[in-house]
Parts: sequence; C-alpha cells; structure tokens
Amino acid sequence: MIELGKEKVLLSIIQDITERKKAEQEIRIMSVALANINQAAFLIDMGEAFKYVNEAACKSLGYTKTELLKLKLSDIDPGFNMLDKYENLKLIKQNKSPRFETTHRRKNGETFPVEISSTYFDYEGQELILSLAENISERKFAERERQIHLWILQSLDKINLTIQSHIELDQMMSAVLEEVLAIFDCDRAFLLFPCDPFADKWIVPMERTKPEYPGVLTLGLEIPMDEHVAETLSTLINSEGPVKFGPGSEYPLPASASERFGFKSVLSMAIYPKSGKPWQFGIHQCSFARLWTKDEERLFREIGQRLADGLTSLITLNSLRASEERFRMLAENSRDVIYKMSLPDGKYEYVSPAVTQLFGYSTKEFYDNSSLFKSILHPDFHNYFEEQWQNLLNGSMPPTYEYKIIHKSGDERWFNQRNILSKDENNTPTSIEGIITDVTERKIAELALQELLTHNRSLLQLSKKLELASTYDEILDAAFVTVNKIIGYNNLWVYLIDDSNEHCLVLVAKGSVSKMILSFDHIAKLTIKGDRMLEEIVSQNNIVIVEDARTDERTNKEIVAQLENRTIVNVPIILFDKHLGSAGTGTFGEEGIKVPTKSEQEFLMALASHLAVTLDRVHLQQTKKDAQDRIRKLSAGIEQSPASVVITDLLGNVEYVNKRFTEVTGYTPEEIIGKHTRLLKSGDTPPEEYKLMWDTIIHKKEWRGEFHNKKKNGELYWELASISPIINETGEVTNFLAVKEDITHIKKMTEELISARNKAEEMNKVKAYFYAQMSHELRTPFVGIFGFAELLKEKLNDSEEKEMAEAIFKSSKRLMDTLNKVLDITKLEFDKLEPKFSNVDISKLLTSLKDMYQVTSQKQNTFINTKLNVKSFYLKLMKDF
Repeated sequence: MIELGKEKVLLSIIQDITERKKAEQEIRIMSVALANINQAAFLIDMGEAFKYVNEAACKSLGYTKTELLKLKLSDIDPGFNMLDKYENLKLIKQNKSPRFETTHRRKNGETFPVEISSTYFDYEGQELILSLAENISERKFAERERQIHLWILQSLDKINLTIQSHIELDQMMSAVLEEVLAIFDCDRAFLLFPCDPFADKWIVPMERTKPEYPGVLTLGLEIPMDEHVAETLSTLINSEGPVKFGPGSEYPLPASASERFGFKSVLSMAIYPKSGKPWQFGIHQCSFARLWTKDEERLFREIGQRLADGLTSLITLNSLRASEERFRMLAENSRDVIYKMSLPDGKYEYVSPAVTQLFGYSTKEFYDNSSLFKSILHPDFHNYFEEQWQNLLNGSMPPTYEYKIIHKSGDERWFNQRNILSKDENNTPTSIEGIITDVTERKIAELALQELLTHNRSLLQLSKKLELASTYDEILDAAFVTVNKIIGYNNLWVYLIDDSNEHCLVLVAKGSVSKMILSFDHIAKLTIKGDRMLEEIVSQNNIVIVEDARTDERTNKEIVAQLENRTIVNVPIILFDKHLGSAGTGTFGEEGIKVPTKSEQEFLMALASHLAVTLDRVHLQQTKKDAQDRIRKLSAGIEQSPASVVITDLLGNVEYVNKRFTEVTGYTPEEIIGKHTRLLKSGDTPPEEYKLMWDTIIHKKEWRGEFHNKKKNGELYWELASISPIINETGEVTNFLAVKEDITHIKKMTEELISARNKAEEMNKVKAYFYAQMSHELRTPFVGIFGFAELLKEKLNDSEEKEMAEAIFKSSKRLMDTLNKVLDITKLEFDKLEPKFSNVDISKLLTSLKDMYQVTSQKQNTFINTKLNVKSFYLKLMKDF
C-alpha cells in the first residue's frame, strides 16, 4: 500500500517462479534417484564439505549419514591433495567429467580402491560437485591376476626366445641367466654342478650377477663340499620344486656360503637333464632379505624346466661335436632323437633308436620313407613346417622350434627340435643335423596350468554367487552355469541323503533332466537299498563315473532306457566328513559319451566342496525357519493354555509367564518377570513342602503338589502345580517350567462334601439311637404278651378259647420276629450284625402258617389247605435268626 497524493494505492509484484518450481522438483527427483542407486553418491561444496550422501555411501564407509555429513573429503580420501583437487576441478568445470581412481578409508580404518566420476553445477549461486564412487576392489584383484599371468607368460616367452636363439651351451646359458637376473630383479643368478650332497667339490660353470655382488665364477674355483652346502643340496634333491632359504623361510641359509658370498635370501631348485647328474639352478638376493612370492616360485619352476630341456639337448649336441665315437654312443643311448638329413632331397642319413620310443616308428621306416615325418605331423602344423622348410632352404630356418605329432599309437605328443645347418663352400645347405626332445609333459603342464587358472577363476566367481544364494534353485542355477561353461555338460542335479540314510531326495535339477526325474512338486524320492548305483554313490567319498550307462552293470537299465542316460558323473558332497549327498551331471541321448578328464574331475570335486558349504548353510537357514515356526506355534499354544505357565531361572526368578497366569494372580508380566516366585506365597504352605520340591527338581525329576498362594489383591487361592527341570543338550538344567491349575473351586466343593458327609454320619447316629430305644420299648410289651398268651393256653380248658390263645401267642411271636429283622437291618448299616444260619423245613413252616391263620379264616368262611407233592427232605432252606 502506497500513497499517491491524497490517494492510497495497492502495489502488487508478481514473479514467475515456474522455473524455480521445476528446479525444486528436479532436485527432489534427483535426490530419490541418488538414494536408490548402488553407487556411493557424494554432493560436495568447494570447501570439501559433504552436503548430501546416499545410503550406499554410508554403507561403503561404515558411517551413519549424520556422522558422514560432519566430515570432509580429506577425512575419507587419505590420498587427497590440493593439487589434484584444482586439476580435477578444472576438468570438471570444463564438462569433461573426468574419471579417476583413488582410495577411500572406512570408519574402521580399512581402505579400498574406488573409481570416481564427477559433475560440476551451480545451484543458486553455490558451486557444487556431485561425485559417484564405485568400489573396484574385485576389478583391481582381477587386473593384478591378469598382470601376474601376463608377466609369467611374457617372461617365459623371453626365456624360450633366448634358448631358441643360441646353439652354443655357454652362450645360451649366459643369456638365459641374464634374462633371469632382469626378470626377478635379483642380485645373482647361477647354475651349480653337481647338485649332489655326496660330491667332494662343486663348481659354478655359469653365473650372472650385478657388478656390486660378484660370485663364485670370478674366483674360478672348485669349492670343497661342506656340511652346510651339502644339507642345502640334499634339501633340493628331496623337493619337487623350488625351495626358499633365509629369513621367513622354512630352511636356513648355508652358513659358510652365505657369509663368504654375501647373500641373504635364496630361491633354488634341482634341475635334471636327461643325462648326467642334476644341477642346481638358483638366484640370490644380497642387498636385503627377500621374501619370494608364490608367483615368483611358479615362474622360477617353469624356467628351471626349460633350462633342464636346454641342458639336455645342448650338452648332447656339444658332446657329439667333440667326438664321432662319443656321438655314436650317446646317440644310440640318448632318450632324445638324434638325426641327420641330407638336403635338398630330405632323406635321413641317420636316425637314432630313440625314434621308436618317441614316434612309435622304427628307424627303417624313416629310412625307407622320407615323407613319413610329414604324414605323422599334426594337421595344425602342416603350414608351419612348409614355411620352415622354405626358410631352411633359404638359410634362415630358426635353430629350434616346437610342434606336435601323432604317435603311431594315436596319441598326440609335443616335441622340441634343435637344428644345425651345414653348408658347402658355396653357402648352399647340404645337410641338417638335430636333436628332437619329447616335451609333452612340459606342454601338458603348461596347458594344465592354464586350465587350472581357468578353473580357479570360475570357482572364485561361483563362490561369490553362492554367497548370495538363499534357495536350492539359486545354488543349482549358479553351479549349472559353471559346469556347463567349463565341461560342457547340459544337465546338473543334486541328491541329498535324508536323516534315515535310507532315501535320496532329488531336490533340485537343472537342464532337460529336470523334466525327466522330478515330480509335479519338484521332489523325487529314491530308495537307496537295492539300487547298486545309489548304494555306491552314498558310500563313496570319491567321484563315481559311469562311462556308458547302457552297458554298465551298476545301472538300472529300465531307468536308463527311460531317461536315455549315457555318461553319468556323481560327485560326493562332503562337509567335515559328513556325507550330505551327491552332485550329478553327465550326458543324455544324442550327446553321446563324454568322460571328464582328471583336471575336470578335480574341478568337480572342488565345486562340490563349495556346494557342500552353501547347501548346509541354506539347510540350516531352512531348519532355523522351521524351528522358529514351531516356536511361534508353541508360544501361541502356551499363551492360550487354560493352565498357568511359569518359567524361572535356577534361583526361582521368573523369566516368563503366560496370559492365564495374569488372569489368575492379577500380576502382569512386567510386574512379575525378574521377581522371585516367593512373591506369591501366602505363608500357609509348610517350608518342608518347598524343600521337598527343590530337592526333587534340582535332581532332574518332576514334582507335583499343591500351593496355597496369594493373588496381587490379597485373595488366597489354591493351585495344583507340576514343576519340571528344563535340560539342555549337554544334560544341564538351565530353567524350571511350572504348569499350574487353579483348584480353589475344587477345594471348596471338597469342603462342602466333607461337611455333608459329617452331617449324614450324625443322622445315622440319631437313627441308631432311635432303633435302640425302639427295641427296648417294643420288646418289653411283647414279653408280657408272650407270657400271658402261654399262661392262657395252659389255664383254658375250652378248646376254642385255647385255640385263640395259641393264635395270640403265634401272632405275637411273628410280630417279634418282624421287629428283630428291622433292628437287624439297622445293625447291618453299622456292621454289627453277625448272621446265624439254620435249616428250615418248608413243610413244617407251611403247616405252622396254616395253623396261625386257621381260626381267623374260618370265621370268615375261608379255608386254608396245604398240599406238597414232594418229600419234606427236599423242602429245606437256610435262614438266619
């Protein structure tokens, strides 16, 4: 509101904030996106302070978001420096988005390599940099492995080229040792002869050193053997590969030699030319005590093997030049093929007998057929030899090369060939002499090494995948891909032995076999007993291979025909000597027969070891889940139990109560847990009863009894309790479990029943007293009636009157008997009646009854007659009176 003269005017300013709103929305979207990416994200201002970090950044560095936002870039980057900062900032501002590597440091001090990509932007006048950091530890490890492998291959190439480039022994050995000195950056490389602890002396015929560390060769001496050197040579002879001597190694330095020649660490091995005694090949480090790595040992071994091959061939060749006779003797006995071929016709003038052993063909076959060698040459090397033959004729053929032939037996073998070209005075090639050495074992070793590296790399990748697996399917997915890639099998399955050791469960399978052997619920149960194949699989700790399931006697031919099995490979899955089952793979149908090689079998055994750990982990996780489910059900049952449930520690302090306990006592779990059970005591239960209870349960027995306890509100109640010890797997009592039932109402009913019984007994006593009085009061008049009736019978002369007196007497007697029986019933109730039995004649009884009622019945014009058709002897019964 403003005033213009005498008027007031409302002034409004409207600003378009559309762009700001869009920017804010974009920031919110970017914030959500950064929070959900896997890379660590940092928003940094020009003062190196963090303005924003995502969860991935916190997780990678081990800080909370609050902690990390209080730090600066230099706190997490130990290599941070201002020069790099300004150089990188310059590139970032030029929108070049540089990517560079650095190191990050976690909260616990650990460091790890990262690759950083950054973007610069200005937000409302504030300069900010958004950096994404990727952990490249695995990539660095892989790069290092590749570099080491490349270093080994490149070094071996240098050695091979050096060997192939020299014919003379001294020149070749000198050049090789020079390369060794450079490859290992050591101070001395040497060959010692002989590598024999029992020799009198030793020499170093070839050595290369750095100028500041001269060795034995400069002295030109034969050194007498001492016990220290002899012990070193003995160690080399008894070792298969390189041996380290010096600090940090298993073996000490030879004291006399190390002091004399000043070396502090040794890497050495015995090498064995095919003729003569072994040599010692070694390198010294004089400037410091060096710890040789495994990779250096591996390369050193390979170089040693090549030196052995070179020594074999060149020693033999030099000896041949020294003496024709010696040449003939060595040639005939050499394990290498020594030959001479005339040029240009290519006919053999001489071939040593070793050709039969190495090639499988006789010397005669080579003499008779100049094209024989070409026919047995491996197809892969035909073009190579054509080129070398032309080079030979041109005088430029390399002195040594390697190739592969097909032996007469059909086997493939590798050979190294060294040549000497002879020329006439016109410089025209006239003949070629050479030595052919079988290097199949070395080649196989090189290929095996390469294969081993591939296998180890695959197992490492598999191990990482298995760490993330949480189901059987995920485990088999990872294993199947690895087996398929390395060996080429298109199927994989797993047998797991059940707890009874009577069945195998085919829980998971990958490949076409899964449709053949798994049921609709993806579980196949196989009985072990009676199945020869399964019986062998579950009893073996080694791999079981069926080359052809159609002909192997161990297989079920009906199943084989149904599944079209060919080769079957079963690898035991063993964890800490426990046989978990078997991993199976192989070929089916048109895939034919494919038996894994020895190295492939070793690979499968290693793979099964990885599977054992992961399968056991997943099994334990499933078992744990099942146990948790059972615990939840048990807990629900206890909570809903109509009885009170209490768990205490060994001292009686409450650790758990269920809902019913609270309903009965009024105490909530919060009020009672941690308190002693004596809180419920009313004081009415005798101490002796508590002592008996504790004596029973601490001796691992169950106690049953009653308590008269007191509720929270002071009300007393009765409960029937069963208390048992809880015993762990080692047999120790850890807790006590009490299951208690409120029996207050039962106690009340019992008291009422006792009171009713007491009243009934009192009434019985009154009744007994009544009957006793009745017995006295009724019997006294009857005695008088009996007496007077009997007197009347005697005094009266009138027959009718006398008969009436008799009737009075009998009726009174009958009434007295009735009274006695009533009183006897009373006595029975009190167990006071002792019955007395006598025989009664039914005939007489009927007669007396007739007489008793005769007079009365006649007056009423009624007559009583008795008629018995049996003798009175048979009409008797027992009565009591």
